Parts: sequence; structure tokens; C-alpha cells
Amino acid sequence: ECMTFMGVCAQTAGVVTRELLRMRDCAVVLRANVRLPMVLNTVLQIGNHLNDGTNKGNFSNFAVSALPQLHQFKATAAKLQGLSLLHYVVAAVPADCHQIFDEEEQQMMRWASGRKFVGAVEQARDLLKGFLEARRMQESIAAASEAHDEFALRFGEFLEASRGQADEVTALLQVASEAYVESCVFFGDVAPFWPLKPEDDTAPDLFTVIFNFAGAVAEAAQVNTAKKVGLAVPDEAEPD
Repeated sequence: ECMTFMGVCAQTAGVVTRELLRMRDCAVVLRANVRLPMVLNTVLQIGNHLNDGTNKGNFSNFAVSALPQLHQFKATAAKLQGLSLLHYVVAAVPADCHQIFDEEEQQMMRWASGRKFVGAVEQARDLLKGFLEARRMQESIAAASEAHDEFALRFGEFLEASRGQADEVTALLQVASEAYVESCVFFGDVAPFWPLKPEDDTAPDLFTVIFNFAGAVAEAAQVNTAKKVGLAVPDEAEPD
């Protein structure tokens, strides 16, 4: 086990470090995007308009985890057949918001989606557990070995040299996790996305929800153009 850990430690630490750094950058890019808040604010305004006079109206924010549900609310008017609340939202925002992410941002969000952050965090935690277990093994080996046992000495030297990697991974795990949580807080919707649920592969993650929403906005814009969808406020919308 000691030899196996020594063989994979450096490579695994390098992969984990790169992924955590990239995740941190994705979280920063997501918060810095100027088009996404404009689209989300339009969702909020339209939602408040449709719910005016009810206990669901006049809200100051909403759960971004609910974004996938927008396409489920269909217009009931015959002339708007097949169109959803998402299509109206897209018709109400400026055209330059139809593509929420530029090409570089799109690539970053595509990479981060699909629960990549969940996997990166779990891999980092597993590596840190491996460091702790290796240190316990090293103590056992040292206690049971001769003072100049070659393997015990080599393994002790390896662990000492790897201490910096463990510290770096620990620090990056905290930084990336904080950046992710800050993004969830920024969009006012922490609970569905944190803490991460690695055992539940159906649990949402913020990057996937936003990336899929951006794709849906772009598709809805194309449909609106083809059908010449206007800005008549829908009187009602019913869930699919």
C-alpha cells in the first residue's frame, strides 16, 4: 500500500491541484458575467408580474435551482402554442443577452458542468485521507523497523517531501469551496447546492444548472426569431 501511494501521489496531487484551480476560476467568471444577472432579473420581474396580487408576488429574489422549470410553463393562447415562459423571458431581454457566455466562458462552464466540482472535491478529500493514512503507516513501519531500515527511511523522506503538496491541496480545497459557496450566495440560492452530495448523482450543482439554462436561453432565442415572438405579456401560464 505504501508503494502504491508513493507511485500515484504526485500525479494525483497535480491533477487535483489543476482541477481545484480551474473550479475556482470558473466560480469567479460566473460571478463576473454581466449578462446572466440581467436575464435572471427579467425572470424575477416577469414572475412578480404573473403573480401580482398573490402571496407569490413582489419577491426580491428567487431560487436559481428552479430555472429548469421555466420551460414547463406553457402559454395557453392558441397563437402561442408550444411556447413557454422561458421564450417570453428571452423575448424580454436585450438581444446581446441571448448568448449569456462568450466563447471562453462557454468552454469553462461546459467543463465545470456535469458535477465536475463534486468530483474534484471528493478526489481532493480522498487524497488528503491518503496522506493521513500514509503518515499512520509510516509511524507503524518506523516503530517496527530497524533504525536504518532502507524502506522506512525512504518512505519517511517521501512523506516529508510531500507535506507541501498536502498543504497546498488543503488550501486549494478551501479556496475552491469558498469560491463555489460565494457563487451560490451571489445568486441567492445556497441550500440546493451546498453541502455537496457525492452519494447522490441526481443532486444539482450550480455550474450545471447555469450552463444548461444558458443553452436553453440561446435555443429559445432561435425559436423566438423563427416564430416572431413578441412581447405581449402572457395572461396565464400552466405547467406542462
